[in-house]
Amino acid sequence: EETGKSSFVDVTSRTYTLLTQYAHESMNEEQRKFLAAKFGTTLTPEDQTELKNIYESTGCINKAKEKIAMHLEKAGKMIEAYPKTSTKADWLELITLIASRKN
Repeated sequence: EETGKSSFVDVTSRTYTLLTQYAHESMNEEQRKFLAAKFGTTLTPEDQTELKNIYESTGCINKAKEKIAMHLEKAGKMIEAYPKTSTKADWLELITLIASRKN
């Protein structure tokens, strides 16, 4: 399910996220300079393409997805282990919804 959220809202809003942190850890100097120059700016389509290339080349998207999946699985196990309550199914449904989101 698409969220409708821009893929680069973290960059344009100058927000440090797991994704930008993972990218920064694996970037070369030229990529770091590019990201620093674009942080907090309106991105052109060319800028968005370059950022996508950076995210893909650094592996940060997969790393962030793995981290999110691990935490969702952990949360699901914690909820499963909890005694039956009227909201247990709602929490499990929420985890499933979050896990299925894209973008």
